[in-house]
Amino acid sequence: MSRLLLAEDDPLLGTTIKLNLEAEGHELDWLTNGQEVLDQASAKTYDAIVLDISMPGLDGLSVLGELRNRGNVTPVLMLTVRN
Repeated sequence: MSRLLLAEDDPLLGTTIKLNLEAEGHELDWLTNGQEVLDQASAKTYDAIVLDISMPGLDGLSVLGELRNRGNVTPVLMLTVRN
């Protein structure tokens, strides 16, 4: 079982991802903005982070950059619904 952090601000997409990952046996924390992700990723250890590129406040690319600047090397999967 993996402990995952999901960063997704779209309620429908976030719910879908959350339910599917939990159905596969993963533990999941779901947040909706970049600053919360930075705070949570600093407070807890995750096996991976699923990170939306477009979020309110800090976008996903800024969050990833700051995580790396802080020495966080957790694997990150970037998501987008852009065309």
